[in-house]
Amino acid sequence: MSLAGYSPGSFGLAGEGVAITATEVDARASRSAVTRARKIRYISPALAQLFETMLQLDRGLGWSTVEPARPTLEFDAEADPDPSKVAATIELLRRATVISIRTSVEMAHPDWDDERIDSEVLTIQDEQGASVPDPLTLGSVPITPAPAVPALDPAVAQPAAVVQ
Repeated sequence: MSLAGYSPGSFGLAGEGVAITATEVDARASRSAVTRARKIRYISPALAQLFETMLQLDRGLGWSTVEPARPTLEFDAEADPDPSKVAATIELLRRATVISIRTSVEMAHPDWDDERIDSEVLTIQDEQGASVPDPLTLGSVPITPAPAVPALDPAVAQPAAVVQ
């Protein structure tokens, strides 16, 4: 695998038997990612031509009514990101107060839909006490402010105080 440009660690295999640093692990993973990207660029045109030919055969043999065209190929990401690295990144951004709770949940769970994310955000806010009710309501009954007291106008005669 090493001769093909891939790191054995990319496939869950043990390395050369010596201890390596985290930096070396990242470098080897990066090498594997570069190799993968290069091979995708190399194979994509041939695969697209093969799939277009298969579509033409299907159409020619009457097995399909799809108009043959050269497809655009998209490859999945190499692998899911390391959950501990994602968690550490979110934690650092939250501590620096440069990321919202919603964005944190989106980063932690990229596969969740908006409804589930909104629900999780509300749960987190409730647990942290960040969900504060509107102070102008008492439960479901709105509090009506007292009417304003008219200001006293000195030009208007005020009743005299009664002295006993």
